[in-house]
Amino acid sequence: GWQPGITAHGTDLQLAMPELQGDREVVAAAVSSCAEALRYASPELKGDAEFVLEATRQSAEALRHAADELKSDKDFILEVVRWNGMALAHTVDELRADRAIVLTAVQQNGEAIRHAAEGLQRDKEVELAAMRGGLKVWRHSGVFAELPVGDAIYVQNSAVACEGAAAPVLLVAALSAAP
Repeated sequence: GWQPGITAHGTDLQLAMPELQGDREVVAAAVSSCAEALRYASPELKGDAEFVLEATRQSAEALRHAADELKSDKDFILEVVRWNGMALAHTVDELRADRAIVLTAVQQNGEAIRHAAEGLQRDKEVELAAMRGGLKVWRHSGVFAELPVGDAIYVQNSAVACEGAAAPVLLVAALSAAP
C-alpha cells in the first residue's frame, strides 16, 4: 500500500496522484515523517487551519508550505506559536513584529527570538521571556543589569565570544547550574 511508503519517506508525496495529495490521512502520515511533505499537499489542505496547526505541532517547518492566508492570519499564528514557537520563522514580517505573537513564541521556545523582528529582538521583556523559554545564547543588550534578585537566570562568562558573532554573546543557564 501507499501509506507505509509515505510514513517512511514523506517527500514521496510529490510523486503521488493528485487525489492522494488531497487525502487528509495520507498527507498527515507523510507530514508526520517529514514536514516538507506539506509542500506537495493539495491547496485545500495547505489552507486548512486545523490540518496545518496539527502539522506545525510536529514541525515548525510545516508552516513554510501553508497557504499564504494562514501565514498572515494573526489569530491562527498566535495559536501556532503557542504550540511551536519556532514556527515564527515562517510567518509574514508583519507578524514577526507583533509583540503578542513574539512573546507567545519565545515563551514556548526561547530560540524563536532569532526570528522576531529586529526591534523586538532588542526588547528587554522579549529577551527575558526568551531566556525563560530556554534561550541559551544571545547577544547582550543590557537586560541582565535589570534582572531582579532571585530570578532563575544565571549568566556565565559575559565576555565569551562566539565565532562569527557581531557582538559579545552571553551564555545563559538555569540558576541551579550555577557553580
